[in-house]
Amino acid sequence: MIKLVEIYYTEPYTYNLREVFINPEYVVSIQPEENLTRMLVEKTGKFPDGLDTRQQFTRIILDKGHTGLDIKVIGSPEIINERMNAHRRQILRG
Repeated sequence: MIKLVEIYYTEPYTYNLREVFINPEYVVSIQPEENLTRMLVEKTGKFPDGLDTRQQFTRIILDKGHTGLDIKVIGSPEIINERMNAHRRQILRG
């Protein structure tokens, strides 16, 4: 399991952060979440204080049986991928 910071939408038109733990074995895809990045730069959404406008976001799609679950996390796809692979290397070294 790896710990990431999820950004999620709440009413009315605000975003909040929370820690999530993800099992890398269930990750189907990792892709850039450009809408949140654009909204942060343009300051169109209500983001938590302290987020740098250079921050990037990633959408992670998790296998959930017949359907998928997608979450948006803080960090670029490259950084998230590195964390996923680092976790796998630790398991293989045993």
